[in-house]
Amino acid sequence: GVSACASQRAELVLAAGVQAHRAGDHVAAALKYREALRLDPEVAGAWHNLSILALVAKRPTDAVELAREEVRIHPDRPAAALHLASVQIRADQTEAAVATLKPLVEPMTPHRSVADGAGAAAEVALTADRARLLLGIGLWRLDRLAEAAAPLSPLLTVERGATFAVERAVLASSARVVASWLAFARGDWEAVLEEPAAHPVAQIWARYRLGAAPDAPQPAVSEAEVLDNAQRAWLALMTAIASDATSSGDSGLAAALAQAAPAAVRRAGRRLRASRRAAAGDWAGA
Repeated sequence: GVSACASQRAELVLAAGVQAHRAGDHVAAALKYREALRLDPEVAGAWHNLSILALVAKRPTDAVELAREEVRIHPDRPAAALHLASVQIRADQTEAAVATLKPLVEPMTPHRSVADGAGAAAEVALTADRARLLLGIGLWRLDRLAEAAAPLSPLLTVERGATFAVERAVLASSARVVASWLAFARGDWEAVLEEPAAHPVAQIWARYRLGAAPDAPQPAVSEAEVLDNAQRAWLALMTAIASDATSSGDSGLAAALAQAAPAAVRRAGRRLRASRRAAAGDWAGA
C-alpha cells in the first residue's frame, strides 16, 4: 500500500496543482496532478481535475473517461459521480448522465471526507439536491417532460434554518426557473405566467398564446428555438458549476453556487438575449 508519508506528499502536490489550475496554468496543473497520482494512485480529486482540464482542452470523451476513473477509485464519493454526470452531459451523453444521476437522488452513504462529522447527513442531502437539479435539466433535454418535474419538486422550497441555506436558496430559485421552462415545453401557459421567476421570453410567448396581448405580433423566434437555447444555457451553467478544480474530491459546487447566487438566473438567460430582442421588441415590458 501507499505509505502515510507518500499520501501526505500527494495531497500537498495535488493542492499545488489546484493552485496552478485556478491561476490558469493548466500545463503545470496537469503535471502536478500526474505527480500526485504517482505518489498515491488513489489520491482524491486528481482524476477529477484532469477531467476538467480535458474539458477545457475540448476533449470531452477523454474527460468522461478520466471522471469515470475517479468514480471507480472512489465509489463512496457522490460528488465524483455528480461530476461524471456533468461531464457526460458536456460530451453529449445525456442518457448516460441521467443513468449516473438517478442513484444519487436516492439515500446515499456519506462520502468519506465528512462521514465522521456532524454535517455528514446535510452534505449528502445537498449532493442529492444538486443531482436532482441536473437530473431535471437532463430529462428536459431528452424531452422526457413527464419525468423531469419530479426531481425538481423537493427543491422548490427551503426550510427555515436549513443547513447550507445559501446554496439551497439558489437551488430553489434555479428549480423554479427550470420548472417554468418545463411548463413552457408542455404548453402550460398559465403556469408560466404564474411563476415570477419565469424568463421574460417564456412570459412573452405565454401572453401571446393566451391572447393577453392581442395587438402584439407573433414572436419572431420560434418556441422550439427558445427552448433549445434555454436548455443549452442551463446545461452549460450547471455543468460549469459542477466542474470546479478540487483538492479534496468534492465538486466545488456549493461554493460556486454561493458565488453565483445573485446572477444565476441572469447567466441562464444570457443566450436568450438576442431571442428576447427578436421576439419582443418594445413588447418586452408588456
